[in-house]
Amino acid sequence: MDFRKELDKRTEYAEKVVDKYIPRDTGLASHVADAMEYSVTAGGKRLRPIMMQEAYRMYGGCDTDTIEPFMAAIEFIHNYSLVHDDLPAMDNDLYRRGKKTTHAVYGAGIATLAGDGLLNLAFETAMKAFSPDPDPVKREISGGSSCSEKEISGEPSCSEKEKEVLGKTGAGSGSCNETDTVPETGLSDLAKYRRVALALQILGNRAGIMGMVGGQSADMDADGLSTKAGFSDEMKLEEKGMTMTEAVTRSGESPDVEQEELDEKKDLNQIHSGISDEDRILFIYHNKTSALLEASMMVGAALAGASGEEIRKIQEVARNLGVAFQIQDDILDVEGDEDILGKPIGSDAENEKFNVVSVFGLARAKEESQAYSERTLELLKGLSAESPFLSELVLYLLNRKK
Repeated sequence: MDFRKELDKRTEYAEKVVDKYIPRDTGLASHVADAMEYSVTAGGKRLRPIMMQEAYRMYGGCDTDTIEPFMAAIEFIHNYSLVHDDLPAMDNDLYRRGKKTTHAVYGAGIATLAGDGLLNLAFETAMKAFSPDPDPVKREISGGSSCSEKEISGEPSCSEKEKEVLGKTGAGSGSCNETDTVPETGLSDLAKYRRVALALQILGNRAGIMGMVGGQSADMDADGLSTKAGFSDEMKLEEKGMTMTEAVTRSGESPDVEQEELDEKKDLNQIHSGISDEDRILFIYHNKTSALLEASMMVGAALAGASGEEIRKIQEVARNLGVAFQIQDDILDVEGDEDILGKPIGSDAENEKFNVVSVFGLARAKEESQAYSERTLELLKGLSAESPFLSELVLYLLNRKK
């Protein structure tokens, strides 16, 4: 297998899937619709839908009408998180993937609404897996839902592979008989709907407060805490022999406003007291970064009918991959190539971001990246279903330059 050629092929397919669900020409809402389209089509690797599709195939899935809405949904969620992450109130980034960020083009207000719109669109789209769009033009883009028309040559037919996987995982819910079933998949309506419902639960959990949103919140909190990498505002002022009130009075700002901000930071320190820097970083990475990778692979496996045990195993693969991926991201912000990354390097240090590099140093970050990379590959071998492409994709991600 020529991995790069195969990756390009699957990326192109994922692009088509995502594109057909983007809303366009929505009248008086066209301003925010344009911003949503800009956000989603501004580049990106489409890794999450690609990983979801591969997990689906690994465990015998073959119905494009089931998997495609979720492939688009995970990408909409990912991009909404990036739009909000770039806002002035968060990371305040003006460039991403070599292009201006959404708020830099449309303003913070419309960018906020674009992110909100993408999150809602994600679940609206995913629920189409219950009842696929009958429009023949849209179905033609992906080649229909027939299992015999698989995008990857050489895969066994749906019935052969589903029987093989069901025997390994004991999922038991997916018979290949054609009686009283959804065409092409061999599943009863009830079995399919249960899988889709489980996939929606996974998607909502991993994208919400128990997942990505919770991780983002902890990340923002951590940036306001005193760490080994620096001092809190209060400690810095004490070194200068000034109180907060004296400092803001000299600057001409309202001391009441600054005092409220200081009180808020004290509250954050109470919330995070007793938690080590390492545990805090792991919580952030597990949720802010790993959660959507977990969702991608768990949803794919769940829609294909993998057992609960197998879904938990693939979650661990994605979780460790996410940590390694984020550490690599932190490292690239220090020693990456701006031309390759498509954004300025050094922004984490400039913004005093709380991460493994700022807390433990570059050398320790590289050690941790290697350790989590090795752990990911080890866990991948423990899955009941094999995928040479997924193994190559993991190696590609762990050695990326952008």
